[in-house]
Amino acid sequence: YIFDISKKEAEELKNISKHDVIEWYKTYLKQSSPKCRRLLVRVWGCNTDIKDAEAAPKSVQVITDPAAFKMQSKFYPSFC
Repeated sequence: YIFDISKKEAEELKNISKHDVIEWYKTYLKQSSPKCRRLLVRVWGCNTDIKDAEAAPKSVQVITDPAAFKMQSKFYPSFC
């Protein structure tokens, strides 16, 4: 067992810079990257009607400008 896993993770995180995180994002999450990978996970309860759950959403919002979306979204503070 690894009882000190949290301590080891914290030590490793000290070696990661903001630049490293940005580069990782650009490599694996940015849509224009050839290595972009995304995972969608859906969880339904035992009383869910699968036909309703699998139906296409009535409205879809495509976000083309994340900064503008954050500024107008009620889910983000206005200082974002």
